[in-house]
Parts: sequence; structure tokens; C-alpha cells
Amino acid sequence: MLLPHLLQNALIGFVLGAAATLLFWILDRIRAGRQRQDELWESCKVAMKDLEILMRNPETRAGDIRVARTHYPIDLWRTILKEREGFLLLERAEGTYSSVEHFGNQFSADASSEKRTRCLLAQSEWASARVAFAN
Repeated sequence: MLLPHLLQNALIGFVLGAAATLLFWILDRIRAGRQRQDELWESCKVAMKDLEILMRNPETRAGDIRVARTHYPIDLWRTILKEREGFLLLERAEGTYSSVEHFGNQFSADASSEKRTRCLLAQSEWASARVAFAN
């Protein structure tokens, strides 16, 4: 009679202990996930600041930004982090560098008014993209 009672108490103790452990484990995983997100976000902000500083340099070209971008796992961060606006602004700024170079080369080869207009529009978009990325 005593043995079934002890077995029942042991089973109840095991189930309650396992449930409490599982609860604390789940809460710890949630906290660790948030902490990883925060650390990734901080790393991403540092990388974006480095790229912003590079973009301030007047001699910076599209290739320089592509090379600097390879030093950071930006595509990985894009898949993990929920904030997308910074990545979109970076892509826009990268694209405007290529546009300015392309239309600048076309204007250098043929100084027509149409090419000049395209070059000026590309430079205007480039300036606004840099400001948007910096903010």
C-alpha cells in the first residue's frame, strides 16, 4: 500500500519538476532570442554607420561601397532583423552611385543637353539618397 503511494508522489513530483523546468527553459529561449536580435541590430547599426562615413567621402565610387559591404553580413541581417527600411535605403544609395557613374560617363562621351539633364537628375537622386540613408 505504501509503495503505490510513493510511486504516485514520485511521478507527480517528476511531472511538476519537468513542467517547471520546461517553463523556465522556454522563458530563457525567448530572452536569448531577444538578446540575439538586439546584438544583431547593434552590429548592423555599426556597419551602416561605417558605410555612411564611406559615402561622405567625395572620392567614393560604387565599387568602393560594394567592397565595403562585403565586410559585413548584410544579407544575413536582412533575413533575421525585422527592420527593413535601413536596408532599402542602403540599396537605394548604392544604386544611385552606379547611376551617377553611368550617366557621368555618358555625359563625358557626349555632352548633349539630354545627357546633361540625365546626369543632373542622377546627381540629385544620389544626393537625396545619401541624405535619406544618413538620417
